[in-house]
Amino acid sequence: MLMGNAAALAVTSVCSDLTPCFMAPSEEKIYDFLLQSSPGDGNILVRFEIIDDAGGIAGIVGGNEFNVASGESVNAKLKVKIPENSNEGNMVNVVLRFTQVPNNEGQVSLSPSFTMHFPLTVKTGEAVSQNANPKGANPFFWILIAVVLVFFVLIAITSIVIKNKKKNIA
Repeated sequence: MLMGNAAALAVTSVCSDLTPCFMAPSEEKIYDFLLQSSPGDGNILVRFEIIDDAGGIAGIVGGNEFNVASGESVNAKLKVKIPENSNEGNMVNVVLRFTQVPNNEGQVSLSPSFTMHFPLTVKTGEAVSQNANPKGANPFFWILIAVVLVFFVLIAITSIVIKNKKKNIA
C-alpha cells in the first residue's frame, strides 16, 4: 500500500515584482520573510539561500535553516545595504531560494522550493519611507494560503475517491 504524506510550505515577503520596496543610497535595512507550514503531520525544515546578492548588497541574518512547526510560522531575515554611489531610479534585484529539506524517513518525498525575486528601487526623500513599516497582510500572503488550502482539499478528495474504489472492488 502506498501512503502519502503532504506538507506544504508558504513564503511571504513585503517586496515583489508588483510591489517593489524603496531604499535610499547607503541605507541599510533588514527585511523579514514569513515561512509557514500547513497543519499536518509534523515539522518541516526550510533552507534559506541567496542565489544572487545583487553585487554583494544582501546577506542572511542569523541562521539559514529554520524548523517550522506544523501550522506555525517563522521569520527568516535578510539584510540589504544599498551602495552609497547608487543612482536614484536604479533597480536592484536580489534572488532568493527557500527549500523544504526532506526528512529522510525512507519514503519518496517531494520538497517544495521557491525561487523569489526581491526587487528594490533606489529612491531619495519621502518615497523611501513608503514601505518602511507596511501595515496589514500582503495580498500575496492570502493567495498562498488559498493555494495551500486547495492543495489539501484535492488530496483529501483524491484519498476518499481511491478509498471508495477499493471498497467497491472488494
